[in-house]
Amino acid sequence: MTGQLIQINISKGGVPKMPVNGVFVNYERVVGDDWRNKHVHGGPERVILMISKENIDRLKSEGLAIYPGALGENFTTLGFDYRTLRYGDIFQAGKDLVFRITKRRAPCKTITVFGEDIANAVFDSQCGQHDPTSPKWGTAGFYASILNEGYVSTWDTISKVDKINFTIRRVEKSDIEALSQISRETFYETFAKDNTPEDMLMYLEEAMTENVLEKELIESEFWFLCFRDHPVGYMKLEINSNMDGESALEVSRLYVLKKFVGTGGGTELMSFALQRSREVSAAWLWLAVWELNTKAIAFYTKWGFEKFGQKKFKLGTDLQTDVTMKRKV
Repeated sequence: MTGQLIQINISKGGVPKMPVNGVFVNYERVVGDDWRNKHVHGGPERVILMISKENIDRLKSEGLAIYPGALGENFTTLGFDYRTLRYGDIFQAGKDLVFRITKRRAPCKTITVFGEDIANAVFDSQCGQHDPTSPKWGTAGFYASILNEGYVSTWDTISKVDKINFTIRRVEKSDIEALSQISRETFYETFAKDNTPEDMLMYLEEAMTENVLEKELIESEFWFLCFRDHPVGYMKLEINSNMDGESALEVSRLYVLKKFVGTGGGTELMSFALQRSREVSAAWLWLAVWELNTKAIAFYTKWGFEKFGQKKFKLGTDLQTDVTMKRKV
């Protein structure tokens, strides 16, 4: 699936956004663009708003006085049927920019300057329920997060990315700052909603500072999951483990940045863990996962892991229970 970026639009807030020849898009924003209501617009999951030229033309034919940029989109695209787009779809624009659709846009009051009925023209109750069978699905546009920063220009090609190509590399001592950063970020993304801020901070300071990780790096193996040479996940392996008198390898930690969840990164890391198990002649691969982390338990179960016990894990002041899981290598 290939289309074109026929117009790039920015503003200091509000609509319309005005065309520019090119922009740099980082992980937080389209550079030069801004929003008036930052509670509703912007943020890492809404860096880009994209709308199709086809939908704009259709709305114009229905009597709405709109044009590219009028509805506040950053990217006006040509060549995509937005009714076929889904959350999680990944695209590359130009040479470097890679972005991922995160959610449909719900129209706000700002765009009523182009007509009181415009919200009804681009959005319905099915869209409100995130139902892609709606005849208006995608008409209001889609938001996207950034997987890789890059500069884009008008008429750049936009291509749908079917599979992300990850690489895995060993973490070295010189990587300690990056390891601490991604360790803290992924742990916070995964567990902050289910634990108190005090317990989270206490654990991060106990377990994921540069000093602590540098010491762990001596006896444990850490591996980065990378996309375009940037760490987007990591794994900690304990090689000299034991399971019922047989050699074993423990996956002590396996985390991927939230915006890369569902892109195959976890699968890449788990495949590598199995490969590493065979390289060190381990008979078993095992791990421990929080009993309330049902998504992770389901993921490991699909990989053939079975529950065999429990162990305690202290997060700050909270004594929690982890489920232990194992599989034959």
